[in-house]
Amino acid sequence: MKAFRFVLSALGVALLAAVSLRVTAPGGLPVWAAWACSGLLTAGVLAIVVLTPRRTAAGLWILTSGMVSAAASLVGGMGGPLSPLYFAYLVWLAHPLTGGPASEAGLLMGVAEAVALASVGGWSVDEMLSRGLDAFATMLAFPVFGLVCEAMLERLGKSLRESREKPRERSCEAHGEPQDGFRRLVEECSASSGVAGAIHTITAWVHGLSEGLTVTTALMGSTGDCLEIYESMGPLSEGRTGRSVPMGESVAAWVVSSGRAARRSGLQDGDRPVQTIGPATAPGASSCAAAPVVTSGRTVGVVLVESQDEGGVEPGVESALLSAAALLGLTLEKLLLEERRRSQTGRDGLTGLPTLTDLMEHLRHAAREVQRFGKSVSVLVASIDGLDRINEDLGFRSGDLALKRFASGLRAVLGEGVMLARIGGNRFAACLPGADRAAAEAMAECITRTFSRQPFRIGDRETAFTVSVGGACTRTDRKLKSLPAEAGRALDAARTAGPGSFRVVELTPIQAGAQK
Repeated sequence: MKAFRFVLSALGVALLAAVSLRVTAPGGLPVWAAWACSGLLTAGVLAIVVLTPRRTAAGLWILTSGMVSAAASLVGGMGGPLSPLYFAYLVWLAHPLTGGPASEAGLLMGVAEAVALASVGGWSVDEMLSRGLDAFATMLAFPVFGLVCEAMLERLGKSLRESREKPRERSCEAHGEPQDGFRRLVEECSASSGVAGAIHTITAWVHGLSEGLTVTTALMGSTGDCLEIYESMGPLSEGRTGRSVPMGESVAAWVVSSGRAARRSGLQDGDRPVQTIGPATAPGASSCAAAPVVTSGRTVGVVLVESQDEGGVEPGVESALLSAAALLGLTLEKLLLEERRRSQTGRDGLTGLPTLTDLMEHLRHAAREVQRFGKSVSVLVASIDGLDRINEDLGFRSGDLALKRFASGLRAVLGEGVMLARIGGNRFAACLPGADRAAAEAMAECITRTFSRQPFRIGDRETAFTVSVGGACTRTDRKLKSLPAEAGRALDAARTAGPGSFRVVELTPIQAGAQK
């Protein structure tokens, strides 16, 4: 290929030299004919330039170089009216889109012009020396200009590419496009083993999108009338984490109620500043954006971004916030499905309820709620009074039917959202998050009264039984796992008092520490 290009270049140089000699020699072409041929050649060069915007082949640029040299030589060559055509053509070749060898084309045209200059004039030593110096300078000027054009245009193209790519990279990092940062976020959320870990990962990622942001993640409380703040980061986050705020008329409450994202600015304007997440939080945000956290088609929380900048939250940050909130919803749904799958393994064969192992795992998760929000947790343990008598009088099958009826009755009283497990042959435990001693006693009394009034039929016989309930409650997360045992002791004390009795004890921090 190189040899072929060299041969073509040599032929092109010889052709251009011949044309130059023929035109400049005495009796050459008339002026009008020279201009006509030059015009045709120039038009051909322009057509090639327009129709070939991309990289050119070797034969094409050699042909075009010859055409440019011939067009300029016909009307005076270097120093003539078309001499700018040389340099315009070299600039076109040096452009990165064309990709032509401007320096080689400059050398080719320089040789042609040098031959034309050296062959016209007298043959005395002084004249030949003068023409030789001019020809040598001309021959060097063209390739040097081509090299300069290549270097300058290459550097200019590189600077333009960098100026276009850097803002896009910053936009990808700051606005949450699905680049490596967001992929890592998805991986970290997938690896999260609990709600708190997923929320922390999401909140920290959104907080890192831009300086000066305050990011708060809250989930709806069990009662549905408050938001429990799990995590808050940023200048306005002091005192928020772990607090429970009423829904009220805040931006976050509206997002949770409507299930739609919101963006507000000018929060401090007017006589009544707009609350972002509740009256219990400190004001100071000038603008905010919030996105709902949705699981299984139901809004369960909100991710809120606040800024003290009057310009508002950047649109790119808002789009990243929507992606993060959607990812958090999917992560929570995944964790919920995993919990359901775990709860379905190892269930009690008779009643289908979870076992003691599942109850202890549930209490372990509840310990985080106690530690974070300082809420009470109660455990009730209930049993049938006189189950042994039922087994003896009516048979063990009747006793099993009584246990199944007892389990379904407890579920009806407690509701579907309460953790109910069979922890022994005649013992069923229920975990009541958020219930203090008074609430636990009220539930225990409700259970005893319900079963004392409802007889059930076994075969052709109708019978009834009473139940006794023991309970324990605490606000101390360290000894939450001791609640089933303490509730069992309370049950024993209640049964001693008589059938259909209940007793609930409260573990204070001092008692919990003494039982360590």
